[in-house]
Amino acid sequence: MAEDNKQDKPKTNNPALAYENIAFDSRKFLAADTAAAVDKQHKPEQEADVNATASLSAEDKSEFYLADKKLIILRILQDLPNLDNSELCNLCLSSIYLDYFTYADCLAELCNSGLIAKNAGKYRLTNAGQNVLRSLYATLPKTARSTLEEIIRNAKLSR
Repeated sequence: MAEDNKQDKPKTNNPALAYENIAFDSRKFLAADTAAAVDKQHKPEQEADVNATASLSAEDKSEFYLADKKLIILRILQDLPNLDNSELCNLCLSSIYLDYFTYADCLAELCNSGLIAKNAGKYRLTNAGQNVLRSLYATLPKTARSTLEEIIRNAKLSR
């Protein structure tokens, strides 16, 4: 019977395709992808951001990115309060740092933790959210901060 179980498992030379290794190896793949993302045409600060990110372990990197993505949402709401879900989502997705599902998860966590409040379908930063943003915004990579500032500036002009 034990031999039957061994035969049921997929046979592959690529451990990333084996079911029990998918989550672990996909993290390693993403880490390697990030480390290889720097090419000769990037600015020096972009290289420093990618190199600093590439030196983190896979577990640290997933938390690091999640924290950065939450900071992006907080930063947008700091300068553009009272956005509805559609407006906030569009701005976050235009940053290219968030996909829709990550945005939805981060927004829910920020609301549940009291950093963002929702009133009449509009989101705003709470005092606790402002304190967190003030404390941690400098940890966001320079390239992400400059992209975010440009998005906010353009959004203010279009209002």
